[in-house]
Amino acid sequence: MLPEPLGTIPWKAPKPTQVVFGRGLVLKGKLLPSLLHEHSHAHHVLVTDEQVYSLYGAELGCRLRASGLKVSDHVVASGEASKSLARFAQLAHEVLSSGIDRCSRVIALGGGVVGNLAGFLASTLYRGIGLIHLPTSLMAQLDASVDDKQAVNHEYGKNLIGSHYPPEAVIIDPTLLASLPMRDLRNGMAEAIKHGLTQSRTFFCALIDGPGGNLSSTGDVSFLEWVVKETVLMKLKLLKPQTKEMESAAEWILQYGHCLGHAFESATSYQLSHGEAIAIGMCATANIALLLGICGPAVVRQHHQIMEKYGLPTSIPEEIDLAAVLNYLRHDKYRSSDEVRLLVLEEVGQPYRSVECPFISLDQQAISRCLQRLSGRQFEVV
Repeated sequence: MLPEPLGTIPWKAPKPTQVVFGRGLVLKGKLLPSLLHEHSHAHHVLVTDEQVYSLYGAELGCRLRASGLKVSDHVVASGEASKSLARFAQLAHEVLSSGIDRCSRVIALGGGVVGNLAGFLASTLYRGIGLIHLPTSLMAQLDASVDDKQAVNHEYGKNLIGSHYPPEAVIIDPTLLASLPMRDLRNGMAEAIKHGLTQSRTFFCALIDGPGGNLSSTGDVSFLEWVVKETVLMKLKLLKPQTKEMESAAEWILQYGHCLGHAFESATSYQLSHGEAIAIGMCATANIALLLGICGPAVVRQHHQIMEKYGLPTSIPEEIDLAAVLNYLRHDKYRSSDEVRLLVLEEVGQPYRSVECPFISLDQQAISRCLQRLSGRQFEVV
């Protein structure tokens, strides 16, 4: 399949990011080698994790070297623990020792963890070298890689240390999804659902009519291809705002469910996957909107209906320490002073907007009361 351009992102950078889509592009396509051969004298680095390296990374590295390119493979442990400052420092030392220069490219082959870690690495080496994303997970293909946000985690919370740094290209190959286990497919669907809930009732209804939790991890990927393309096209619209007001609204749409979701994820030491935590975060946010009289019960039911259809959780697990959740919320990237800020919905596809801003603000006492109502538990607010 020839590359299908899904669009470009006009970042404030020397050139826009190419976003291309097509079966077989990573292991058989010519686009990646051609991009690297523009700097054929440089030493490039392939960053991936252990699982992806065994599936695709070793073969890709060999293929690139066979084409005459200088490429070294750098493999990190699979999982969220690799998205740390300590692993970042180790990886930076390895890559600098390999003999890179300012024309080198960092190739991120993996899911969200690898994409964020390698992206942050590229943004810092020599104050920025080229970055190419090859997303391998559903989450990364339809959301995480199509962005300029690169970050690692901190003990105070998720993605707190990072940069805004756009990739040169995002090459999306849906055939790589065939190796994913069911939990990873459901994990990725959470971000697609987010776009349906916030941007398109039509897309939301199409997902409701889709296969739900019967997503195949080994067979036909046509439904997942459609989900990836539609979600990326919706995200590209958000990344091309026409006005400052639209830019602000777009940023909040992208963060729907993430404020609470990141806190839930951190409070479980990442035992909840990102998608699972965001699913709970979206349902909790919808319930808060109901408590505040911004939406009706139907909106909450629709959140629960679509999450349950795709095998995603809808309620706060009993084992989550809600006092710890509040503590993580104190370090949320979008908070202001002592207030948590949330995008909420009036209807599916229709975010609430006050006269002044696209979010609501809740102080520590208000958010703790909401969490107590939603969980049916009492806890001490420190």
